[in-house]
Amino acid sequence: MVAKRRITTKRGDLGETDLYKVGRVPKNHLHMDALGTLDELSSWLGLAQAYQEQAGNTREAEDLLALQEGVGYVLSEVALSPSKTVTEEYRVKPEHVEMAERLIEEAKSRLPDNNRGFILPGGTIEVASLHVARTVVRRAERDVVAIMDDLEEGSLIIPYLNRLSDACFAIALAQQENLFLEESDSE
Repeated sequence: MVAKRRITTKRGDLGETDLYKVGRVPKNHLHMDALGTLDELSSWLGLAQAYQEQAGNTREAEDLLALQEGVGYVLSEVALSPSKTVTEEYRVKPEHVEMAERLIEEAKSRLPDNNRGFILPGGTIEVASLHVARTVVRRAERDVVAIMDDLEEGSLIIPYLNRLSDACFAIALAQQENLFLEESDSE
């Protein structure tokens, strides 16, 4: 027999929650803000990935899943940072940053040389969800900067988040440009 997972503990009913190896903190603690935004970001990347999958954009779906997995490392590192117990297995690694950079370059290679000016997020649900994920990454970046003093020296969280927002933007632009070209061809 499988035991049911307990979902409601009621421990947070007074506005506090547990922060790993730190103890009870208010739910508006700076680390909890950062963790909440990162959790939201992971969910948006999951939604964007599902939309890409549904649209048959297998490469983009796989890329977004890999980026989402990188956010898992960010979550781990931020969750452990105030307790100073971050081990190598939970850190954002150079390969996470390099992967995001590779995705940026791949998406840029699909863009024309001419710049069409200001971009309005949207066009398709796949593109729009990438733009929402991009804006949530920027908020996560601001939230993590607020707790930078607790991060280990040399942490790659900020470079990863910075590249992640650029990757979401570049992939969205490439898909939006492809949509624009398809519309132009049909006229």
